[in-house]
Parts: sequence; structure tokens; C-alpha cells
Amino acid sequence: MDRSEFDNIKDFEEFSKYYWYRDELIKICKARGLKAPSSKVQLNAVIKAYFSGEKILPAKKVARQKKKAVVTNLTLDTGLIECGFNCGNRFREFFRQQTGKESFSFKVDMVATAKAVKENGDESFTFGDLLDVYYGKKLYVVLFEFFWINFQHKKRRENI
Repeated sequence: MDRSEFDNIKDFEEFSKYYWYRDELIKICKARGLKAPSSKVQLNAVIKAYFSGEKILPAKKVARQKKKAVVTNLTLDTGLIECGFNCGNRFREFFRQQTGKESFSFKVDMVATAKAVKENGDESFTFGDLLDVYYGKKLYVVLFEFFWINFQHKKRRENI
């Protein structure tokens, strides 16, 4: 099925009939001055709102002073925001010690959780909580796009 140009599409229902790459969705949003989040699910939500007459504009950037990480001794009770958490070597070494794994790497759900904690400003979320996410004992953020991609790959393999 040939896909119409975005400008010729009249409503979200018609838009949904076609497959759109994430990069295309970002270009569509930016060209119209809309917020261009990073996931396809969020991009589709912005475009759906656009078709219903609502414009979800990008957040205005506010200059913030970065706090220097003052926490030197990391514990399971240390807050992620409090110590300026990132997925760098300092924190990788901490989790390597906690898990006893020689080569520790951050899981996708850990990275997504840390990002959500920062975006939400959740000062109560600790390294212990993030370790629970690592072991699958806790769920802070649901990765719909991740599940959808895995579902699609599984479906393709079944059809081969």
C-alpha cells in the first residue's frame, strides 16, 4: 500500500494505517513545532493530539546549575538524584560489588528507570531500589516500546 505524504493525511485513523519510522515521526513533529520525544509511543501520542487539534509544544529549556556530586560513599540507601547518578564507571563498580558479577552492565530497564527517576525528580529512589529493578523485584517504568519490538521480532520468527 502506497503511503500518502503526511500533509495529505486528514486524521489519526488514516495516519495509523501506515508504518512510520521513528526518525520520520521526529521530523514530522519538529516541522510543526511540536514536542519530539524519543520513543515511538510518545511520538504517536503527540501526533494523535495534533490531529485532535491539541499542540503539545516542546518544554522550554530552563538553565539549571548542576549540583556537584557530594556523596562519596555510596550505599544501598543513597539516593540516585542525591549523588548525581549516571551509568558511568563509578556506579558500575558499585553495582559490580553489590551483585558480585565480574563484568556488570546496566540493563535496559535500569537505564529507563534512572532516566524516569531524574525526570520525575524522585529523591526517594535509592540504589537499593535500582538493585531491586536489576533483580526484577521492582518495576518503576514500563517499557511498552521494548515489549512491542520484542513481540514483533518473535512474530516475524514464527512466520519464517
